[in-house]
Amino acid sequence: MTAPALFDSKTNKQAFEDYNLVSSDAEINDLLQKIDEDYSDYTASGLSRITHRAGPPWSMTEKGKPIKDQLIFDQFTKTEE
Repeated sequence: MTAPALFDSKTNKQAFEDYNLVSSDAEINDLLQKIDEDYSDYTASGLSRITHRAGPPWSMTEKGKPIKDQLIFDQFTKTEE
């Protein structure tokens, strides 16, 4: 008996299409490079501490409710200033 494939051919096709789209867009590529440079040295628990600290939109949203787009926008435009 063989092990089931991790991804089916539809998943693989979509992954390659997504990769090609992202890699052909210089702005997205630059953003992902910056994210990699800034966060690749963090452990999973270190990233979790960053994303779960008090103040970000997800900590101001009732559990199980969607985060309002404006809260996310405000959070990330504030950090760009």
